Amino acid sequence: MGVTKQRHLILKILSDGGTHMTADQILEKARLVFPNISKGTIYRNLNLMADDNAIKRVRIPGEPVFYDANIIPHQHTVCVKCGKIMDIAGMGPEAVQKLVGPSARIVDYSLVIYVMCEICLTWP
Repeated sequence: MGVTKQRHLILKILSDGGTHMTADQILEKARLVFPNISKGTIYRNLNLMADDNAIKRVRIPGEPVFYDANIIPHQHTVCVKCGKIMDIAGMGPEAVQKLVGPSARIVDYSLVIYVMCEICLTWP
């Protein structure tokens, strides 16, 4: 997969944002640079990039797909109050294998832990 100016921009938006974003959020930021970029272009490139493991899809039940520039294996927490998605470090394949036991063969996995984030805990 070649690096087009659209793909470069998408990766920059995800990397600079430091957060998990939906396609529509990425489109909104991309239009600040390329006002005529289409929704189809964003979706097509996000899917190509995720299929090529250049970015990661983050699936949260009941939510749209989010995208993440961090492709190192990791899992996520979601704040039940504000909806913020945060990475969990140290929950790579080895840690997940320990959770399911040595005799299970993991085919695929996604772990989402629902929390009350630090900010929401301190906000009245």
